Amino acid sequence: MTSAADVPPEDDLLAAEYALGVLPQAERLALQQRLATDQELARRVWFWEEQMAPMAAAIAPVEPPAALLADVERRLFPAAPEAAGWWESLRFWQGLSAALLCLVVIAGGLAVLVSRQPPVGGYVVELSSTPSGLQLAAYYDARSGTLKLNRVAGVPAAGRDYQLWVIAGQNPPVSLGVLPADSVVALKLPPQLAAKLGAKAVLAVSDEPKGGSPTGLPTGAVLAAAPLTAI
Repeated sequence: MTSAADVPPEDDLLAAEYALGVLPQAERLALQQRLATDQELARRVWFWEEQMAPMAAAIAPVEPPAALLADVERRLFPAAPEAAGWWESLRFWQGLSAALLCLVVIAGGLAVLVSRQPPVGGYVVELSSTPSGLQLAAYYDARSGTLKLNRVAGVPAAGRDYQLWVIAGQNPPVSLGVLPADSVVALKLPPQLAAKLGAKAVLAVSDEPKGGSPTGLPTGAVLAAAPLTAI
């Protein structure tokens, strides 16, 4: 097990604040990208999550509103998005991104400090990369095994593709396929892949040759990575 001596004190503090869900947005996004490649830091995040979880024992569980999951899904993934308009608007995305971040922080804080009840049945994650311009929101419906993606910004370079990966614990990344050209898509995952999406799993996007990685593992730059958060 990773101890505090394995990471710098400032990183250990960041890990604790990340586990509590109190980091500012910029620091949280920066740390999320580091977690995809820094296993020692990721273990410290998990350590702090386990240390703080008993605090929930003295607090009564809080049930989320029944309509919360449906409302989040409806806002992020409309059934019939228009080819252009408010849904593709960068200004709208920035506002929605802030709202999604608040939801992730609140959900993460409740998971640690309020209740250790099983998740409602879904997970959300936001992937953002400043250098590439990639902005991607994802919602995974654990009940149906469906992964819904909304790529509002960012396109791969000529002759390249964006590839989506899931990292479950300390296991190597597993490909979820090349990101489709459509901005809003729903992917029905086979059971062996669906089983890997859950608590502590990380979604990542890498830049790969056309058609995807030829090795089964990321070969290009990892553009963005972030853990799934239960809602």
